[in-house]
Amino acid sequence: MHVDGSSNSRSCGAGVVLEGPGDVLLEQALKFEFKTSNNQAEYEAIIVGLNLTLDLEVKSFFCKSDSQLVIDQLKGEFKVKESLLQRYYHFV
Repeated sequence: MHVDGSSNSRSCGAGVVLEGPGDVLLEQALKFEFKTSNNQAEYEAIIVGLNLTLDLEVKSFFCKSDSQLVIDQLKGEFKVKESLLQRYYHFV
């Protein structure tokens, strides 16, 4: 699973790509109708990816993201200080 979230003053969104055996590729693009930070958008992308893996009954996978902060938070290497990100962290 590859995820990426993005936020700027004009738009917020995320992308998810699931790769599977036999060249199976599933892509999902999202545009959020609410304002997010880049870190929130990354967490939203991970949540969408997790829901897709559940829907497809994926048995095992790994997640790649370009957000070092979010990945290190999920690995327990960085503290989650912001209260909104704490809710995302506990949900994931």
